[in-house]
Amino acid sequence: SLLGLILVLGAAWFSFKKDRKIFLAVGWFFLAMIPHMGLIPVNAILFEHWLYISLLGWIMLVPILWDYLKNERARQIMMVGFLVMVVLFSGRTIMRNGEWGNGLEFFMNEIEHNPDYDGSYNSVGAYYYGEGRYEEAESYLLMALEKNPDSLIYYVNLGRNYAAMGDNDRAVDYLNQALEKCPDCTAIQGYLEELVLE
Repeated sequence: SLLGLILVLGAAWFSFKKDRKIFLAVGWFFLAMIPHMGLIPVNAILFEHWLYISLLGWIMLVPILWDYLKNERARQIMMVGFLVMVVLFSGRTIMRNGEWGNGLEFFMNEIEHNPDYDGSYNSVGAYYYGEGRYEEAESYLLMALEKNPDSLIYYVNLGRNYAAMGDNDRAVDYLNQALEKCPDCTAIQGYLEELVLE
């Protein structure tokens, strides 16, 4: 992939001298992709909506290349290729919309594709908590905390979940751990006081 990147960047540099519109389109794509190429670590999985801005570069490139193609046969081939890409992107969008339609299904899919990302486990736990399925929420919230023990919100979520389960001792324990990480968090202090008074 590094060789491909070098070739595309070389072509972009060549296009800078020949036609700056092509350079702009290819440059737009790569500049918008830099945060998502893995050169800079990002604590998230790749989300396809991150690609929208970079795809504008390829969209700009279509009419530019159309102007370069004088042969009608070449234009027809380009149009068929473009339509195939639109159909493929549309199909993938429809499939992805089905996944987005159900929060639980979406995050389970994210866990399947990136089991190391703690945020998806927390989201599944929060979903189960909202549904009143506290035992299932507990297991996912514990997995999120195991993957990222520095996250304050995971301690809070576990504390709230244990409180909902009626296990105030564990709820207080997790909320105290959250309070150690953020001594000035008045919301956690208030929640702890409510549990202690019960």
